Amino acid sequence: MDRRRPRAVGIPGTLWRLQNGFITRGGDIERAKKFVATHTLPEGTFGLAELDDQLYVFGSAETAPAGLPPDIQYQRLQAEIPGGTSEMSYDMRRIYDVKDFDGKLYVVAGYENGSVHHYYDGTVISDWDTLAEETSSFGTVAQRLTRMINDNPAVLARHAGRRVFIEAKVPGVDFTLTTQTASGDTPSSAPTAVITILRANVVAVAEAKASGTIQVTGGSVGPGNQISALTVNGASIISAPVLWSSSDEHTANVLSIAINNGASVHGYDATVAGDTVTITAAEGLGATANGWVVAATVEGTAAVGTTNMSGGVTTVNPVAKLAQVEIGGDTFGENYMWRITLNGIRYPTTGRASRVALSVLVHKQRIWAPIAHRIQYSKLNDPTNWSDATASSGAGYIGVSTQTNGKVDLLGAAEYNGKVAFFARSTVVIYTLAADAQNIQFAQALENTGTLAAGSIVSYGANDVYYLDMSGVRSLRSRDGYDAAFASDIGNAIDPYIQELLGDTEDLEVGRAKSIVEGRDGRFFMAIGDQIVVLSYFPTSKITAWSYLDVGAPVDEIVRTTQDVYLRSGNTIYTYGGADRRAYPDDEEFPVVVETPFLSAQDPASMKQLRSYDHAASNVWKVEVLVDPNDETKTVEVGRLDGVTYGREAAWMPGYVGVFAMRYTCDTAGYASLSSTATHFQGGEKQ
Repeated sequence: MDRRRPRAVGIPGTLWRLQNGFITRGGDIERAKKFVATHTLPEGTFGLAELDDQLYVFGSAETAPAGLPPDIQYQRLQAEIPGGTSEMSYDMRRIYDVKDFDGKLYVVAGYENGSVHHYYDGTVISDWDTLAEETSSFGTVAQRLTRMINDNPAVLARHAGRRVFIEAKVPGVDFTLTTQTASGDTPSSAPTAVITILRANVVAVAEAKASGTIQVTGGSVGPGNQISALTVNGASIISAPVLWSSSDEHTANVLSIAINNGASVHGYDATVAGDTVTITAAEGLGATANGWVVAATVEGTAAVGTTNMSGGVTTVNPVAKLAQVEIGGDTFGENYMWRITLNGIRYPTTGRASRVALSVLVHKQRIWAPIAHRIQYSKLNDPTNWSDATASSGAGYIGVSTQTNGKVDLLGAAEYNGKVAFFARSTVVIYTLAADAQNIQFAQALENTGTLAAGSIVSYGANDVYYLDMSGVRSLRSRDGYDAAFASDIGNAIDPYIQELLGDTEDLEVGRAKSIVEGRDGRFFMAIGDQIVVLSYFPTSKITAWSYLDVGAPVDEIVRTTQDVYLRSGNTIYTYGGADRRAYPDDEEFPVVVETPFLSAQDPASMKQLRSYDHAASNVWKVEVLVDPNDETKTVEVGRLDGVTYGREAAWMPGYVGVFAMRYTCDTAGYASLSSTATHFQGGEKQ
């Protein structure tokens, strides 16, 4: 797929669309296998992880929920605050990250009360609570709430100090806002979250023009029987008297014409219905014209009745609601809970959780955890110890803000070219890390690139990292001849499509984007919402090809074992290719769709008479021709062709076009491929 240019002038040799398929090492189009529902999970489990080719889910219940499939492992992750109130619910809410350290799972889990904890082998790491307490504050609570609220597509949130500012993205569209606080300790004072409406929501109001009427009620033919003057608000709207003629209806029609003839001067319009003329005020007056007097002067036998101007409504431009929530309390408590509920969606955090890392990296015999402007690291070979301050082997942190130009709020990390790249939303900092903490060295900072989702960051080979940036899929790789990194354009061809996909996907789902490199062919999978964007990269074949899989349901988790790819959507686990790794879609299921850009045979100005079509393929493909780049609904069906058609009588292709595009669809059960196509045409005169 290549979306760098408009479809009408697309790049020959590329595709406009490749849905539910891949490009193979040989350059053929191949149908993707289907995701087969292999496990149904009971309520009360979260996440999906792999350890030693076994699948794990997590929960806070003491025992595994009834109905858990026997080949799915369950790990309980629970921590409790002494003296916690009913608001301090420790029911699990989500899994943020899972890594394998020395054959055991290191997990970051979040709970309904907003707390976040780190676990190793199912046991909470209390050192992280101490770390978080040292750096948390009212300001960090506001910062974390802001980040969570920005997942809501209705608003834009920002913070300053302890204040959270929430503004509607669409002016005139209101949002509901409530707050709640609680304490998990015996407090000297309670936490507070005070709402102030800084700018009220104002709904748009369209202008309605005021109008009045004049009704002709009598008269007779003869000199002097006339409407000699007609005014609105004292201003004349006819330039000469209008004689009564023939009938009241005819006279009203003549009067409306007289009013409209002067519209460019006085600004009023007139319409007539029977014997009544409706006079409409000029645009922009709105309610100002209400009550203006419509006055007529008549002579002789002419008679009229009038109504004054009314019904005008002044335009009201919409205004975006802006609210402030100030986080506070007489004292700061690490176990205090603050919760903002926006449009019915709850965003909670505790004081401690506002400074707990949500993602981790295993590297050089330690756990590395990016959080805000720090990189925390555990003791060597001990992921539970974050407090031992021994210089070389103990725990500690790296202060990143001294190495970058501007504020850094780190989200995630990946190994890169023997180093580690740590990602914020708009900055990447690269360090050479070492088992001996005294040998840690700063390597480089990249500005104006970063990630929207920590889970999207994945190492690709030994010297590259792919990640989701606001501009699309980006890559880090070594400059030729230099030991440095830069943001390359691996996703350049697909960027417009990714940007469109991000615009159509809720921010919450974008923030949960996940990437893997599948094991059988080494393809890069990035799940965003209900789609998986795929890169087939085979350098020796000179193939760098993008496509996508339309899963049809939000992808919550995607993991890879040695050979298999699993995804979780809701409480269902799907296996790519099924249990035997060979399952292809059934009839009318998971169709593969291939579309080209519009083709011109290097001569777009010449009309062409389409003649016939052939291809080399497997399975049955429906072949269509798109004949109008201005209207892609205009298609001509060539037919449903089975197998290789070369050597047979070619399929007939009617049409007389300047440019045309091809669409190929296979919705018949089983494997399918498309290897070559031939469109026969006869050139014509240039237009």
